[in-house]
Amino acid sequence: MPEPARIVRLQTVALTREKQTLIEREIDTYCQATNFAIKNIMRRRIAGAGRAVQLLRDEIARHFILRSVATGQEGVSDAELRDRLAERLDLDIIKKRMHERFDSPEMWRREFALRYELQYVKDVVKTARVEIGRHRRLAKTIRSIRDRPPHFKRGRMIVSGVIVEVSQRALLPLLTDGTVLPLVFDRRSRSRARGVLERIDRGEQPYGRVRLTWNRAGYVDIDIRLES
Repeated sequence: MPEPARIVRLQTVALTREKQTLIEREIDTYCQATNFAIKNIMRRRIAGAGRAVQLLRDEIARHFILRSVATGQEGVSDAELRDRLAERLDLDIIKKRMHERFDSPEMWRREFALRYELQYVKDVVKTARVEIGRHRRLAKTIRSIRDRPPHFKRGRMIVSGVIVEVSQRALLPLLTDGTVLPLVFDRRSRSRARGVLERIDRGEQPYGRVRLTWNRAGYVDIDIRLES
C-alpha cells in the first residue's frame, strides 16, 4: 500500500491589490486551460497522459501561454511568439532552475521557454485527467452528475518543475507572461514549516507538485507535496 503523501501547508501574507490581480488572472488562465484539456480529452477520446500532451501541446500553448505576448496582433506565428516569451525571461532565474549550460543567453532563454511550455501542458493535462477520474468515480454513486461533463472549478492551480520554486521565505511561480511573482509566506506558517523550508533551500528535500488556492480574503493557500 503506498505511503500517504507528505504535504507542507503554508499561507501567504496579505497580497497587494496588484499581486491579487496577477495571481487571480494566472489561476483563471490555468482553470481555462484545464477545462480545455478536459473537453478535448473527452471529445477526442485521448487515452494516456503522454498522448494528451502530444496532441494538445500546441493548442494549449497558443491559447493560454503565448496569448500573453501576442499583444492583440493577428497573424503572428507561434515560433515568433515563443521567441517573444523567451526574451522576457530573467536569465538569473533560468540559470537557477536549469542544470545544463548553453553557449548564449538567447539559447538559454529559448530552451527554458520550451521547457516551461512543456511543463505547463503536462501539469494541465495531469490535473484534467485527475478531474475526469474524480468525476467518473462520483458518477457511479451520484446520479445527478452522470449527465454532466467534468469541470475543474476556478480558484486553484497545481504546477511543478521549472514553473515554480520554493525558497525559505516565498513561493516563486513563473507566470505565463514570463515574469516571476513572489508570494511571501506569512510568519506563522513559515515558522511552523521552517525545518522543511530550510532543507528545501539546501537542496536536501525534493518536492513535486505545488497547489495554489486563491483565498478571496486576499491570501493564497499553498500546499507543497514533498517527495522521498
